[in-house]
Amino acid sequence: MISPPARSGTRVEFAMRRQHALTGVLVEYRDGAATPLEFREIELARDGRASAGSRPGARVYFDDVEPGRYRLRLHDGTPCDAVVVVPDGAGPMTDVGRVVCERSGS
Repeated sequence: MISPPARSGTRVEFAMRRQHALTGVLVEYRDGAATPLEFREIELARDGRASAGSRPGARVYFDDVEPGRYRLRLHDGTPCDAVVVVPDGAGPMTDVGRVVCERSGS
């Protein structure tokens, strides 16, 4: 609680850091057509791990993402992977657009 005396001022410092968020649309190609991957559990990996689910329209959202290269992994039977890059100097919200998830054999 901060309560400055009458006719005075108080300087208060807050420990803050810039937040970055990442958004995009997750799709895979089936029979030559882009198929949205809606309502799936997704992991974004780089140094640590974060997970999120895709929403209607296959929109994905991750917050507290620093610039760099990430691996996006879908877990639903046959996993698929994609690489997502958040550029240096990215603003508070980075839309990476359409992200193609490639099915792997493992």
